[in-house]
Amino acid sequence: MKKKANKATITVQGTEITIIHRQDEDFISLTDMVRGFDGGPALIEQWLKNKDTVLFLGVWEQLNNPDFKTLEFEGIKSDAGRNSFYLSAKKWMESTGARGLIAKAGRYGGTFAHRDIAFEFGSWLSPEFKLYLIKEFQRLKEDENRRLSLAWNLNRTLTNWKEVRSENTARERIVQTITELKKALMHKLFTEGLRNDPLKKTEIGPVPESWEGVELGDLNSVAHCGMSKNGNPEGNCPILLMTNQLNGRILANNLQFVEITASEFQKFKVERGEILFNHTHSLDLVGRTTIHAIEGDYVFANYLISIRTNEERLNTIFLNLDFNRDETQVRLKSIATRAVSQSNISATGLMRSPIPLPSLRGHADIVRCGAALDSKIKVYQAKLATLQDLLRTLLHELMTAKIRVPIISTMTIAR
Repeated sequence: MKKKANKATITVQGTEITIIHRQDEDFISLTDMVRGFDGGPALIEQWLKNKDTVLFLGVWEQLNNPDFKTLEFEGIKSDAGRNSFYLSAKKWMESTGARGLIAKAGRYGGTFAHRDIAFEFGSWLSPEFKLYLIKEFQRLKEDENRRLSLAWNLNRTLTNWKEVRSENTARERIVQTITELKKALMHKLFTEGLRNDPLKKTEIGPVPESWEGVELGDLNSVAHCGMSKNGNPEGNCPILLMTNQLNGRILANNLQFVEITASEFQKFKVERGEILFNHTHSLDLVGRTTIHAIEGDYVFANYLISIRTNEERLNTIFLNLDFNRDETQVRLKSIATRAVSQSNISATGLMRSPIPLPSLRGHADIVRCGAALDSKIKVYQAKLATLQDLLRTLLHELMTAKIRVPIISTMTIAR
């Protein structure tokens, strides 16, 4: 067993396999792994073509890579399994920003994979080969740990992990319960109101007698589509994508950027309080609605529609609550035009969509009820995010055996 600063070699069933170390992670040469198998390097592309492989790689990246391009991954996933489907390590990296595979050119190059992925590939090649690979890899890590005097306690880390996982599960149930409560409350408020008014039947279902059913466009609302530019890691302005929409809110996570002029920014900028509506995608995602409430300058993508309302007639938060109701989502999807894998709701069609309209006082009452539950959800989601970060850290330590973690009380974090 030979060892260098950023490179090591292990021997598995007579085959020398290179391991490189990058950003505190080990990457194993898949090119070396297939040397002893019929088919050689072609086996790597054959494995990558497998749909189960694509799903595994996608899940791994979502767990370990905050910059993973989930939208591009969805396109690859939908194509996987077809006879014409082709995927190389280089294509996977360039298309999705993946970190789990590395394609190196040159004499000492080849395809390298993070050890989690390499072990999965080894299992596909041969269960026996995988076991020997893991055994030799572990022997290498044990040797490194001895020489670097790394002391860590598996039982302590496992105790922490189990405790955090249990608390994380409990918090997830709380968030789910409050979310379901909000859904039920919104259904009741949008069909019965707050003042025990008699109900009347309308094209959008029963509503209080004092309410109106008014088309969105008749309320002086304005809708327009975003810009036709792809997001990139660099640019002078962040662009909001579908991936920034979650549970009725815009999140500034994993932002992409575009290079635009001042006039383009003025045309496609998003003002705080505007609605962003996903009008083109698969049917299950069409109709996704969020309100833009984060600070900063942003533009938005062309598959989103920005809706600006006349606040004297229609509160945008009220509209966001309505559009996120299950009943409204069903109604919106019903007006979508459908193709093989994509559906579309035009801005014109959206403006013709009827809105249940109470008085402005009724707007305020419903918005206040929704805000009260949203504040609870945000509190628990923040606590949940802290626990999930800790859970990922502990899981990583269990898998890598690199760091000793002291026992801590997660109840302190959870409260």
